[in-house]
Amino acid sequence: MRRGRRGEFCGDAERHYRCDRRQFRRIRSAAGRSAAQTARGRKREVKTKKKVNSIQDIVDLASAFYGSAVLFAALEVDLFGQVAAGTLDVKARGMRLLADACVALGLLEKKGEAYRNSPPAQMTLLPGAPADLTKAIRYNRDVYGAWGKLAEFARTGRPVEKPEIHLGADATRTKAFAAAMFGRAMGIGRGVVPLLDLPRRDGARVLDLAGGPGAYAILMCEKFPKLRV
Repeated sequence: MRRGRRGEFCGDAERHYRCDRRQFRRIRSAAGRSAAQTARGRKREVKTKKKVNSIQDIVDLASAFYGSAVLFAALEVDLFGQVAAGTLDVKARGMRLLADACVALGLLEKKGEAYRNSPPAQMTLLPGAPADLTKAIRYNRDVYGAWGKLAEFARTGRPVEKPEIHLGADATRTKAFAAAMFGRAMGIGRGVVPLLDLPRRDGARVLDLAGGPGAYAILMCEKFPKLRV
């Protein structure tokens, strides 16, 4: 059992996550069974996430990756960290243009020649922030190239890169994947856990099944210090 003392489990995701090869094999086996069921004619319901109602919607869809590229670049050069520390060199043309692009996306705010992080950016785009998504976004950057090969997948039906790369075959990318999932869960969980109706009495217990690196367990212990998870 883990007693819920604040900060007891905080730290890098790598300390909380260990690759379980047997679990990965079970996941792949289940995925294979699901694919086989689909191939045998099992219906799959596809829901429309966003309707396209105009030519402008199509133009926006085609250029949506511009925003992702700006965000990836800003994280790579530590733009948000420089803004937070007040060390951003606004005289450097490239950094200034990148910062202005972040202003246009709502990631930064600008007054005169001074920039500051928007509240959502301050909350999520600084390492160690309350809802740090930096590792999750860097993982998105890591798989960015694979999405560019979607046409190849459509033609061949074969994965453009092996899933095992992120599931143990490549230690570095597996750690990055685990850290990304941990960061994402911590970010999302901070909005979910306060909504849980959990017992507050001393010694109350909660079983976290398939808890992965323990993100939700950590947040539950922080929110409900008397809880045993």
